Amino acid sequence: MGEIKAKFSRFGQFLGQYFTEKRRDEEKIEAIVDAAAAEGFDDPHEVNKFLEIMQRQNKIMYDQNEWQVYII
Repeated sequence: MGEIKAKFSRFGQFLGQYFTEKRRDEEKIEAIVDAAAAEGFDDPHEVNKFLEIMQRQNKIMYDQNEWQVYII
């Protein structure tokens, strides 16, 4: 369980840095999955799960109908 929490924490840092570097407040999920894979988050299902958790924590808005992620 500790390993998953550590990986989730690293993912949160990656996502924050990604949006900061891109200077955007929204992005297509495909672009996030591709960028995450380049950073060692190879499993798209795991990335999806992390995004869902972040949405429940009110850190992002994850619109699965439009395939967009928004920073809140």
